[in-house]
Amino acid sequence: MGLNGLKDMQHSRPMIDHDRLFKELITTFFWEFVELFLPDLARYLDNNSIVFLDKEIFTDVTSGERHEVDILAKGKFRGSDSCFLVHCETQAQDPTRMPQRMFDYFGRLHAKFRLPVYPIVVLAHDSPASEPDCYEVKFPDLEVLRLTSGSFTCGGSTGATLCCNRTRSRPH
Repeated sequence: MGLNGLKDMQHSRPMIDHDRLFKELITTFFWEFVELFLPDLARYLDNNSIVFLDKEIFTDVTSGERHEVDILAKGKFRGSDSCFLVHCETQAQDPTRMPQRMFDYFGRLHAKFRLPVYPIVVLAHDSPASEPDCYEVKFPDLEVLRLTSGSFTCGGSTGATLCCNRTRSRPH
């Protein structure tokens, strides 16, 4: 088989839905994910209270675009009946609009559920971990808003790299 035959075989293979597989992996091993990458969260999240919520779909009425939350879980603070949401988004492409998107989701989730929202972003691409992880609204004399997400970069376009590097996750 020549080089052209190999190229034809590569193009005829079905594309693997890495995004769906990544979401299933995080959902299946959610508590292990939290323990490994978010140890502070693991200290106050009651792992026996975690419930995954149905996909939330939001429509941007100005553009007509529909957006679906990747992973949304509800849990309780340890030793309390108070609940909060854990919202996790995976991003395999250009992450420059991610902070704005996380803010939009945060606002909609908070308005709908009236619960605190813990935002997490998992960046699955090859670029260095220098992506913005914060959305800010501020003036020279006033910081109105600062939303910071827990961010992780999982490099490797093949999806075979399981070693993740934690980037900034706390406000400055």
